[in-house]
Amino acid sequence: IFFKGKFTDSWNKVDCDIYVFFGLSKYSSDLVSWCKENNKISIFFIGSDNDINEKYKRNNNNLNAKHVSYKDCLNCLINSNYLIVQTQYQQKELYKLYNRKSLLLRNPIEKIKLLKRQRKHILWVGKDDDVKNPLLVFKIAKLFPYELFLMVINNFSEINEIPKNVKIIKFINNIQ
Repeated sequence: IFFKGKFTDSWNKVDCDIYVFFGLSKYSSDLVSWCKENNKISIFFIGSDNDINEKYKRNNNNLNAKHVSYKDCLNCLINSNYLIVQTQYQQKELYKLYNRKSLLLRNPIEKIKLLKRQRKHILWVGKDDDVKNPLLVFKIAKLFPYELFLMVINNFSEINEIPKNVKIIKFINNIQ
């Protein structure tokens, strides 16, 4: 077992028939490998368009934006029993790049325009990384100076100029 890690004992004890995971990570890659070796079903929910990339190759140890090796990303994409995507674009890319079929489950939250109505605040929850882009909240807050923005975020690296209408209500160390 090339992935023998701290979680394999837990997976053996739980002994589920189906293992479902979201987004690319070393953990996800190890789980896919363990499922394959133990004849368990793995279902991978593609988290974003960034989870599908033509650069993901077997012998490539480069890291993606989430600091996951390309070969671990590839392992999730080619060895998961089932893949679930949120958009037709993701579905087409998976098939084009990896010859993998997937189930399309659209995100149930539709994009809406800011309505002219009374509201308490606009909430943003996430982690400080390139994918979540917390600095964008500051730019949006400057465009809507009469709206209150609340942020829940882990360690924030660039916290110098916080707009007056942005309040960071709590730092959480391990937003996953």
